[in-house]
Order: sequence, then structure tokens, then C-alpha cells
Amino acid sequence: EINKEADINLMKKRILGLTKFGLKQVVIILKEPLMYKNIFDLISFCKEKGIETEIITNGTLLTYNIVCKLIESGINVVNISLEGVTSKSNDYIRGTGSFSSAMNGLQLLQREIHNKKLFKPIIIKMTLNSQNKNEWKQFAEYFDKLNINEVIINSITVAGRAQKYDFLKLDDNEYEELVDKIYHRYALLNNPSYILFVHSLRPLAYIFFNIKYNMNSMVCFPDCVSNNGGFSMDMNGKLYSCSENKAEFLMSNGQIKSIPNSLIERHDEINNFLEDNELFNQKRDKLNQERRSLSCLKCRWKARCNPCQFLTNNEYNEMERKCLKYKEKILNLIESNISLGKARIILKESAYIHMKNKRLKFINCYRNGKYLVSSEFDFCNWQNNVINIIIQNQSYLIEKKDLNKKDFISFIYDLLTTDCFYMVE
Repeated sequence: EINKEADINLMKKRILGLTKFGLKQVVIILKEPLMYKNIFDLISFCKEKGIETEIITNGTLLTYNIVCKLIESGINVVNISLEGVTSKSNDYIRGTGSFSSAMNGLQLLQREIHNKKLFKPIIIKMTLNSQNKNEWKQFAEYFDKLNINEVIINSITVAGRAQKYDFLKLDDNEYEELVDKIYHRYALLNNPSYILFVHSLRPLAYIFFNIKYNMNSMVCFPDCVSNNGGFSMDMNGKLYSCSENKAEFLMSNGQIKSIPNSLIERHDEINNFLEDNELFNQKRDKLNQERRSLSCLKCRWKARCNPCQFLTNNEYNEMERKCLKYKEKILNLIESNISLGKARIILKESAYIHMKNKRLKFINCYRNGKYLVSSEFDFCNWQNNVINIIIQNQSYLIEKKDLNKKDFISFIYDLLTTDCFYMVE
């Protein structure tokens, strides 16, 4: 509970202690944050300390008074969670009237932000599930008219209200087919007003869809929150290395059996937790490295891919299977678009190539300001593999030299998986 003043003071104490160690952002999740009457006081406190705050809400409590308090508190980003784009699909999980309330709340929030001439990104988070799977044709145009900043689509987690309805979760093939259709519709929009992210995919899946539909959607990687300096804190002030707040545990005989957690009361205890957290990260990275197969070790993005250490061997193998599946899709796409030993690829307007000491580095920038830097290429290898590169309006016509067809396709694959190029027929 956060209704008591003592709870708020405790949270402030924890946050204040963590600012000494570089805390920059607080994301407020809880169950429904707007149920807690003192949540705005906590957000205001974070603002005073120079900490950015982000809130995730189902939007049903966004009345005019709540919206005003939320904006006045200094919130930086507002996420609204949905389960579909109609009352039928959303209310099935969220409850009767929830979709209408969330949409009304969204309009109030947008109006107040506009009236105060502020910039506060609004993000829609939505799951794909059995109740909204037939609405995919509406997604692109519907969200384009909402005047929001981002849409994040994910697979449904069978928890909370959805826990009793495991049939809501789509199988992997159906989920991937829906994602393909959603990306296709999104790519048809003329200058879309929002950025689309689809999670629950492997990195090569994003690159495949970018190549297939000439898009520039940001590539996401399986990653542990603690790997990027993040962790969770519950309402009692307890810190967890694991963002899922898994039970405390210890490492033994080289195997992670539990995450070292600490209940922080004093400055030195925060320090102890951060030291434990770093130890956990190092151990996790080592175990992940030992777990990887040869195909993973050959992947360009192996350094960025840090899946959850608590995946079972079957889950880990399934993740690798999906990666290889999309690698094969990309290779087939390349093969169908090369002719007479030639391939034409186009450098994205958002990308550029940097050369230093005969090493090529490919860098792609996304609409949200984030960028992706690929592993480096050896320029000599580039020269050896290519007879001629004709550049016209950033279009590269690449002809193979002494490479056989398979190696030439592999070379083009290496270029395309930097996520810096499109491919044309």
C-alpha cells in the first residue's frame, strides 16, 4: 500500500539514497498506479531531484482532476495499456467500460498537454491475443489517428486478469503471422504519426521485416534489465536485481540459484546491493556465454543479446530456433532478389558508413533518437569480395568476384543484417 504517508516517505528515502549512485529514471508500474492517492507526491519528489518518471496505467482512472494532477506532478512519459482497439476485445480482459474510459482519459490527457504547451510522450502498450487477433487490419490506421508517440505491441502474459484464460495466448506461429501483417499495414502508411515497436521477437526478425517492407523499425534484443543498470524496488523499499521480482536466491557451484537482494536502510547497504548486483551481472554473462551454441557465437549481435538466465534449456533452444528461422528467411529473400551475380541494396537515409584504419562501421539511427552500431567490417575483405560497386542516389549495385553463389549471398546477408540497408529487386 502507498496510501500511508510513511510509505511515501520510505520510497523517497530509497530514491534519495539511490540518486547518490546515479539514479536517472523511475518507472512506476505497480498494479494500477493511479489508485494510490499519494503517487503524485512521489512523482513531484522525483522531479525535484532531477529524476525522469514514467508511469504505466490502464487509463480508466484518467479523469480531468487526475490528469491535471499527473501533469502538474511533472511526469515525463505516460503509458496506457490496452488489450485491443475495440470495447469487445479490450473489455473482455480489462472489464466492462474500460476501453471507453481509457479513450476518454487519453483525450483529456492530450488536451491538457496541448493547452499547457508541453511535450510529454504518450505511449500505447497493447498485447496480441485471441480476442483482438482479427482486428489487425485496423491497428495501423486506428493508432495513426490517435495522435500518440509510440505503440508497443507484445504477446500477452497469462497473469493478472488473464491468468484464468490461458487460451488468450497465441502460439508462436500465429503471433509471428500477425506481426507480419501488422508491419505490412504499418509500412503502407504515408508518414505515420507514431513509432511502432513489436516485442517478443528475435533481433533477426526485426531486420527481416525491415528488409521485406523497407522500414526502419528499431531492432530490439533479449536483455536483462539489470544488465543496463536497472532493477526493481517494491513498495517496502526492497531492491531486486531481477526485474520480475523473483524470489531471493544465491549462486552456488557456478550456477545461479538466487539473486542477491538487500533491504536498504542505510547508505552503505545501498552500496552493498549495487556490488551484489554487479556480481550477479558478471556471473550471468559468463553463464550465458557458456550456454551459447556455435550459431549464437557467430551471430553479429551476440554481444547485445542477453536473454534471461532463468530460461529452461528448452526455452533457450526455442529462442535459438527462432533466430535461425529468420536467418533462413533473410537468406531466401536475398536469393530471390539477386540476378546474374548482382545485388542492389540501398543505404537507409538514417544510416551512414564510417571508415577508420581500413575498418568499416555501419551506424543506423531510429526515429526515437536511438542508434544501432554494427560490428566492424574489414575493408580489404569488402574489396576482395566485390568487383564493382555503382553508387547512384545511395543505391549500391554489388557484383560478386570469385565468390560462389552461396558465399555471395552470405556476403550480402552480412551487409543487410547491419540494419543499414534496404534490398530492391
